[in-house]
This record gives sequence, structure tokens and C-alpha cells, in this order.
Amino acid sequence: MVKTQNGLVAVIKVRSRDDARREFEALSRARSLGVPVPRPLAFTDVGTSLLAMEWIEHRTLPVLSWTPDIGTRIGAALGRLHRASEDLPRWPDRHPFEEYLSAYSTLERPTPELMHNVELLVATEPEPIAPRLVHGDFRPSNLIFRDGGEPIVIDWEAARIGDPYIDLAAIVGSSRPPLPTDARQTLIESYERAARHIVDPERLTWWSAFHRLSRRFQIHRLRV
Repeated sequence: MVKTQNGLVAVIKVRSRDDARREFEALSRARSLGVPVPRPLAFTDVGTSLLAMEWIEHRTLPVLSWTPDIGTRIGAALGRLHRASEDLPRWPDRHPFEEYLSAYSTLERPTPELMHNVELLVATEPEPIAPRLVHGDFRPSNLIFRDGGEPIVIDWEAARIGDPYIDLAAIVGSSRPPLPTDARQTLIESYERAARHIVDPERLTWWSAFHRLSRRFQIHRLRV
């Protein structure tokens, strides 16, 4: 952290040029949509690529302590992010499942359990839907909270253009530990209001299964 001349405390990230630019663009776009994020301050790719953002005084909240109000606030933030379908960044992203299958194809001896789960996901993969800006790693660990309970979404380096259920499934379908039932319910209800569409339970189930699979079988470790 550094303190600027006007007293503002900033966080500085040293990243590759493309990653720093992407995170800066994602933070800027999310903030313009009303998503609570650290304010991006500057990005430079002269020499070392740096990303500067506002430091926010915060606390963390264990998932099992999340209340219905916390669920409502998180759902509203995520819904606002996913509601916008225009003026999206033009990033050359692949579908996460395609990326996983590409890595999976390099395994010499995948386990029967892994083969079965991959085949099941291939057979039940849902049809594409209109892409949105997604956080890409919307787990509870990437949420911090102001003293008043407002959630702040951090760590946008995995942001991409893709299926919004990538994010929704990460928070309500495959979180470990699982969200309290009442917080999960209010999160989904608030998300539907903010995103202006009803959650598709089958699509949510598929993405939840994909998250669990990719966490259970991490290809880069299986190749070691």
C-alpha cells in the first residue's frame, strides 16, 4: 500500500501488461454499473505494468455467518454486473469448459471418476446464452465488507466475457462451506430482481457441477 499526496491510500498490483489492463477495465466497467468495487486509480504499462486502486477499510465475514441481508446485498451487486449486455470489453476469451477439456485431453490416464464426470458434463452442456461481463472467480473469499455490511467485490484478474452463471454458480452452487439456506435464497431473489431475469435451475446445476469438477480434479496437478 502507498499513500498519495492528497492522503489517499492505494493498493498497487504488479501484473503482466495484459492482466493489469484487463483488471483495470473490469473494475472500471463494474463500477460504472453500480457494482461495489475498489475504485481503480491508474494503470500504466510503461516499463513494469502497475495497477493502482483505492484501499478500503474492511472486515471479512465467515460464510456461515452470512445473514439474509448479506445475501440480498451480494445478489443485487452481482445482478447489476450481469444486467448490462452492451459496451462489453472485447477480450478474446474461451469458454472455461473448453479450456478444461483442452487440458483434460493432455492426460494420459484420466481416472474413471474423472472420465465419467467429464462425459456427463459434455452430454448435458447447456446451449450458449448472451454473454456478460463476469468476475470469473466469484467466491466468498473475494468478498470483503465495510463496517455497515456493504459487500465489496475484489480480485478481478479472472474477469472475462462469458456465461453469467459462471459467477452465480460459484457463489450459490459450489461454495465451500455452503451458504446458509436463508442467505442463499435472498441472494438468488435479489439477483433476479437486479439482473431482470429468472434463474434457470438446470443451468445453475450444470455450472455448479463444473466448478466442483474443476476444483476436485485440477488438471495441472494431475499431470505432475
